[in-house]
Order: sequence, then C-alpha cells, then structure tokens
Amino acid sequence: MMSLSAQYSIGELAKSRSNPQDIQKITEVEKERKVTLHFNFPTAETMFKDFLPIIEANGLFQLTYIGNRGFGKTSSSEDFATVAREHGFLTIYGKAEDILPDLNAWIEKAKQKIREHGSPYVTFVLDDMSYSTGMISEKKAAGFKHFAADIRHVFEKIHGTIKIFIILISHRYHAVPPMLRSAVSWIFASLDNEDRNDAMKMLTKDKEQQQRLDKIYKFLQEVTVIGPRDKGFYLGSGLKRVWFRWGTEQDPGDGRLMMSYHQGKIGIFNPRRTENMVVLENCRIPYEPKEFVPNVTYRQIECQVCGHQNQTKKPDNVRIQCNKCRKVIQKPK
Repeated sequence: MMSLSAQYSIGELAKSRSNPQDIQKITEVEKERKVTLHFNFPTAETMFKDFLPIIEANGLFQLTYIGNRGFGKTSSSEDFATVAREHGFLTIYGKAEDILPDLNAWIEKAKQKIREHGSPYVTFVLDDMSYSTGMISEKKAAGFKHFAADIRHVFEKIHGTIKIFIILISHRYHAVPPMLRSAVSWIFASLDNEDRNDAMKMLTKDKEQQQRLDKIYKFLQEVTVIGPRDKGFYLGSGLKRVWFRWGTEQDPGDGRLMMSYHQGKIGIFNPRRTENMVVLENCRIPYEPKEFVPNVTYRQIECQVCGHQNQTKKPDNVRIQCNKCRKVIQKPK
C-alpha cells in the first residue's frame, strides 16, 4: 500500500482545477496502485484531540455545525461521535421533533441511558433545533435554550460529575441562541455568502485570517460543485498533484471538504466515513406521545327532540338543556 502526503498552501489549493482530460488520465494502472492519500486537512480525529482536554478540565465542550440542509452536517457529526465513542463516550441523539414536544420526558429518558451506560462521558448531538424553535411557543423555546445552555448541570447529579461533548446542528449562525454562540469551534458545511459573512465577524480585525478566509471560501465554492459533478478533483500542481475522490453515500472516497473555525483560525475540515461508524438513528431517543385516556366523569344524554348527543359532568339531579336545540333533556329530581 503506497502512501502520499499531500500538504498544500491555501494559495495552491485556490489554484487547483479539474477538467475531463484530467479525469481521463487516471488509468487502470494508477487505480491498481491503491494509493492512500494523507491530506493535512484536520479530521474529526485530530480535532477531537484538542477537544478532549477541555472536556476533562471543564466538563463541557461545544462544537457547532452551520449550513443548509443536504450538505452533510448530520452525517459529518457521526465522525465526531465515532471518535468520541472510542474514548468511552455514550452517544445520545436528539432531534427537534423528539425534544421540543416534551423536554422533561426526553431528559428523563436520557438520564436513564446515562445510568445504564455507567460512565459520565456523554456525546449529545442536538439536531435541527434552529429550524423548529421558531415554530413552538416562546415558553417551550426558552425552556430548550435554557436546557442546552445549562446541560451539564441538568445531568451532573447522575454520577456526581459529568463530561459532556455537545454537537449543536443549526442552519445559520444567527439562529443559534446567543447564550450558545460562545462555542470556540465551528464547522461551516455549505459555506454560502451568509456563512462567509458570519465567519468574517468571528475574525474581528485579523486581516491575515480574513484573507485566508477569502481564499478558502473561493476554493470551497469551486470544489463543492466540481466534486459531486466530476467525482473528485486534483489538488496541487506538479509532483504534488493528486486526485481527491469526493465522498458520496455509495463511495466514501477521501471524504468531503468544509470550512472550520478552530483554535481561533479559519481552515479546511475533512470529514471522512470509516468502518463501524456511529449511526445516530440508533442512538436516538424518539418522542412517544402519551396515550389519551378519556375522562370517565363525562356521560352522554340523548335529546329526545333533536337526537343530539350531549356530554355532561353534571349529576342526574339538576336541570340540563340540550346544547343544540335548548330543550330540557333532564329535569331536577
């Protein structure tokens, strides 16, 4: 198995191009070499090495995904959940449709899972929250925001201490509740112009990082079109020119590329699919509506005039009128 290390400057990446002639140059001989590409882009594994000491020291670390639907936020978060599982973390997956209808019931089920796991290390993946919190009452929305901001204290009594890695998935930066915008690590999955503007705000007056952001923005805008269309693209030039296989559901390839804001710097994040990945759906706590129990104190009285069925709680010794025709259907005894 051959191994190539692809280390490029942002300038080289920005100059990368792909065309049909390049794709044709990938011969059967090259395919048989089974070259494994080791790009210097950060992966979930390398980033989690930075997260873990913070989790150990503070008991909590938050990673926030931003991007439009369909750009791989949820599947990419499975990469981090998989790495965390290797360090003993239990994965609990919560979707808006599961959490928001009955937050307290969801919390109790999560507590039970943590007790059964027997360890204070937990990964919470909270998905699709920003799309849904605007569709519920202000009271419920406020309850969820308070829960997410105070999540460590909600669960700390289970083991006396709790170590939480929280992955929050949102469609926009401004949709993340203000109290949750203090995350130090962000991943921009779709990187449209609005995402670029949000990332620019994070950089304040750092001109060097702002210039780096513009280069990465232009590069990712290009490859997110070329990758799915041509099944990949070349990176670099000359002897360093290698083929990056764009990942799909059928073929994980070399993964995909997204923009990251980590350790105060803008960079490129490389989410990858590996064997034995955490499947979030298997870690989901679904919402279970409470079974409706009819109120047995009601009784039916049929009106002998119009035939309407009247429901009433009143006893049989008081005067009752039909709700429809207003005729007396029960006389006092």
